[in-house]
Amino acid sequence: MSDEKEYSQDQTYQKGDVIYHPVFKDTGKIIKIDWTVTRIQKIWVDFKEAGSKILIAGQKKANNKEKKR
Repeated sequence: MSDEKEYSQDQTYQKGDVIYHPVFKDTGKIIKIDWTVTRIQKIWVDFKEAGSKILIAGQKKANNKEKKR
């Protein structure tokens, strides 16, 4: 599918988005979205081969450039 997105934990998604997960090597459709108390997305994805999975998204990457003490 041409409109699929590659899954990444730091991206946000919408219900109905089609994603490709490189670890599962599978494509799936987001069927539900919820939020954690820390505003990280939980996405329910129905993959073609891997089945239903709950993934996280919208998680900011850690800043590894913090000063060491």
